[in-house]
Amino acid sequence: MTNITYNQTTLPIKAVIWTFSTALTSQADPDTFKSNPTLAVGDVKVSIDGGAFANLTTLPSASGTVVTVSLSAAEMNGDVILVQFSDAAGAEWQDSLIEIRTIEALVGSATYCTIADLKAYLGISGTSDDTLLTNLIARAQKAIEVYCRRVFKCAADTTRYFTVGVDTEGDSLWFDEDLCQLGATTPVITDADGTPVSLTRNTDFVTVPRNTTPWYGLKILPNSNYYWDYTGNPEMGITVSGRWAYSVTPPDDILHACLRLAGYFYRQKDSQVFDVTAIPDAGVMTVPQGLPKDVRMILDNYKKATL
Repeated sequence: MTNITYNQTTLPIKAVIWTFSTALTSQADPDTFKSNPTLAVGDVKVSIDGGAFANLTTLPSASGTVVTVSLSAAEMNGDVILVQFSDAAGAEWQDSLIEIRTIEALVGSATYCTIADLKAYLGISGTSDDTLLTNLIARAQKAIEVYCRRVFKCAADTTRYFTVGVDTEGDSLWFDEDLCQLGATTPVITDADGTPVSLTRNTDFVTVPRNTTPWYGLKILPNSNYYWDYTGNPEMGITVSGRWAYSVTPPDDILHACLRLAGYFYRQKDSQVFDVTAIPDAGVMTVPQGLPKDVRMILDNYKKATL
């Protein structure tokens, strides 16, 4: 029986100091939390993204059944943080493991807009709704991505893998998602003798399309010495690294759509009826479903076509 309570004014942001509260189950009575548990150096450890467990910089404090844990910026510098409680003396409380997933991917460097942007848009100066606004930005961004079937911002290079004969057609390699920027050594093929080979843009291949982004494919040039090759497994034949998104930063109208939609979600909490169209002469009131019309008008220009 273990409980974790997030700090209500902040969310677990990657590489940012964070504090949370929990409780430890009594060994003597497993149906209750241990009151004022004794915590010694070595009892509480942290692991970052699957790394080795190490003692916390600051030993947690206990007041009654509430144990307060403070993680440093270094201890929060990962996507998945594990905090392990293990009673070295072995007499007071049961072992516990808490997983914390940081949310930089949603509300950090890859967000379309910031809390400050949204608060300025809504005319909010206080901080009491910061957690709610942060969550609404993430939800608005996800709704935009689902509607358009594409991502509009990418903060770092990632690698995708392609299968020769499935994702290739002659000299062409086709992607199933947008690519807006290539990595430094990409693409890489595995030639007939198993050697990884980095191809050079405009020497070995060109992007498809040539002059605009996002790209949806690459094409080997006729005078190149290479072709889409593999050794052993065709699934391991091609790797491409880069920014897999429509753009490195969102277009201005997508940023506005995110602000508008997050603000729309925020206003919903205080409204019984919203986005209403009234026709008094006909005695009709229409409440549309889904995204606001003005947001859809923006997003329709970016909606990815599907077969």
